[in-house]
Amino acid sequence: HAEHYIAQWADGSTALSRHNLSYGPYQLTLTDTLGCQTVYPISLGAHDCCRYFDIPNVFTPNGDGVNDFLQVRTYCIDRFELQIFSRWGQLVYTTQNEDKPWRGNYQNEPAPEGVYFAVLHLWLPDGTELVRQTHVTLLR
Repeated sequence: HAEHYIAQWADGSTALSRHNLSYGPYQLTLTDTLGCQTVYPISLGAHDCCRYFDIPNVFTPNGDGVNDFLQVRTYCIDRFELQIFSRWGQLVYTTQNEDKPWRGNYQNEPAPEGVYFAVLHLWLPDGTELVRQTHVTLLR
């Protein structure tokens, strides 16, 4: 049982559980009630600790100041590319900059309402590329 152990992490923390850790090596020492210690080396890879991205599934670029653009937020990512395709497979938007959201336009005109296909290419710090696909609905 966890209540019979004292935890000691290499960084000085004594918490039995840890959250929001970065990837990399860790060391946990558990001491039981008799004073016996066991050392656990722990290695978190980038895949273990990252949520990767958040992307809304609906946005409403109607100028009311609420959900007026589609913006991706990434976590633990070295770089990314977002591509938005129409239902006919036409590329309508692409960016590699989180600070440049899609405002629902195509060729400087408002894109029609509908469902669009989003493809995210994500590169982790270890060089691994992940590809994620989702649908995004544009409503006006």
